Amino acid sequence: MKKVLSIGVYIYFICNVSLVQGTIIWDDSSAGVNHNPNVTVTYDTPVAADMTPYDSNSTHNQNAYDYGDAPAPYQNARNTMGRWQMLGNELGVDDGVTWSVNGSAYDTSVSLIRGREVTFRFNFWQANNGAHDYDQLFTTVDWNNNHIWDQEETLLYARIDTHNRPSNDVGINWDADTDTIFYATFIVPETAEVGSTWLRARAHCNHTLWGDITPYNYLGQGETEDYELTIVDPVPEPATMLLFGTGLAALVGSGLRKKQKK
Repeated sequence: MKKVLSIGVYIYFICNVSLVQGTIIWDDSSAGVNHNPNVTVTYDTPVAADMTPYDSNSTHNQNAYDYGDAPAPYQNARNTMGRWQMLGNELGVDDGVTWSVNGSAYDTSVSLIRGREVTFRFNFWQANNGAHDYDQLFTTVDWNNNHIWDQEETLLYARIDTHNRPSNDVGINWDADTDTIFYATFIVPETAEVGSTWLRARAHCNHTLWGDITPYNYLGQGETEDYELTIVDPVPEPATMLLFGTGLAALVGSGLRKKQKK
């Protein structure tokens, strides 16, 4: 079931999520987390996810690192490749973000159109165990293509309170892991630069405090994914082209009549 949220600039909104016995928070002015009111956020009710290979401390890899791969001059990001929260279905692989333009199928290749609707879909997986009070999803898009993800370009910053078991129970009688699908729908800004730009998405826990995740800071665990976006101008509608052609023909006809009168 998909639930729709009305988002304001200074709204503190909490939604109960019974499956993980916690809450999902989007806006919290006390933590400096405020959403763009032009973005509509929705989510699918979290579902149990069979991620057994990741449910063991022995496979909780704290020796490898995950880096953002947007090209220079974008500033890089780094996080330890922990296995308690990630995007998509495979850690270290960019497979957690897709988008739909004007109702198209979700993909990573469809171009964004200035002035038209786009919906980004984020597949956020979390292990409902461990000592974490909450997990976080942070996303941003460089709309002005200045190779800097500015604070006002934050697309979605969500906190999922899971109220996990205490640390002395880690690894014992795991609760079900969950997938939560987030959607962010809005109109691509008319001022967006035509051409290539980049989206960055980051999954993390409460080792970095709520409100403190940035596109660049080091995160103790989780995953960072970067996606190249192509922004194009809209193609004129056939009806618009017909009107343009009719108007042009009328101008030509008027010019010919004036010549004939001379």
